[in-house]
Amino acid sequence: MVVTPGVDMALGTRNALQHGRRSAVATALGVNLRIVVWTGAAGLGLAALIAASAAAFAAIKLARST
Repeated sequence: MVVTPGVDMALGTRNALQHGRRSAVATALGVNLRIVVWTGAAGLGLAALIAASAAAFAAIKLARST
């Protein structure tokens, strides 16, 4: 979860001030789409790692149980 303002917030604010509400909404949608894509890619990568490695699966199970 992103809870601190950063570059994305600055970009949205700049676009809102320079180009108006429509541009700010488009920027926010783009930022959130990027977050969804990166989260999905990370999840798929982790799933592929777990499927390919019994040791990785065991490590995750061990970490979860402690």
